Amino acid sequence: MRMRSTLSIAVGVSCLAAGAIAGGAVAGGDHGGKSGIELKVRGVVTALTPASTTAAPTITVSPGGTLAPWTCALPSDYDVTGIVVNTTTVSMKCRDRNGVLSAKRVRVSDDTTGKVKLKAAGLVTAYTALSASAPGSITINPGTGLPAVTCAVTDRSRLRGTPAINTSTARVECKSRDDLLVAKKIKVKRQKVTPPYGVGGNEGRGRDRDRDRDRDRDRDRDRGKG
Repeated sequence: MRMRSTLSIAVGVSCLAAGAIAGGAVAGGDHGGKSGIELKVRGVVTALTPASTTAAPTITVSPGGTLAPWTCALPSDYDVTGIVVNTTTVSMKCRDRNGVLSAKRVRVSDDTTGKVKLKAAGLVTAYTALSASAPGSITINPGTGLPAVTCAVTDRSRLRGTPAINTSTARVECKSRDDLLVAKKIKVKRQKVTPPYGVGGNEGRGRDRDRDRDRDRDRDRDRGKG
């Protein structure tokens, strides 16, 4: 049976993604009810940076292989006793809050297997379809101040809808596999299309109103003649 340390931190720790995930770069992105990111990462602590006058202390967790590390800000009073750089493995869970990834839990673990699992929702900023010779990829911008996420699209990815770059929004679930962050599910939100003016739109409705008004006027005039 695996035993885990009780070392943990409460909700409210800010997280920042560092570098690029294997299979996708990490960049900046507006948090809202239909966008955001949830992250679970397990790996070795490769850096502990003390607080400065302008920044909170940080901890960097590397899942290993070609998967890039994730760096999370810590509370200024967080006790890092028991964490040894390049030795200690931790499991970290983060979720965005007000445009900042916030750690719900950081826990020391004796399971040294690197792992990344995440869910993200937001604007599709890049998409390449899977081909017979190479995997595709999809990039989601989950909101202002949040890291964009790119996941590989393989024959195991379940795709619902066709992403349109800088137009579609989508929800993705990605998981590390063979040192690659792979999309497990991709659900593209349908876009509402407003009919152009004159094609079942406002102009058509305006003509209907004019026709009805003319008909009522003619009927009243005929009644007056009678």
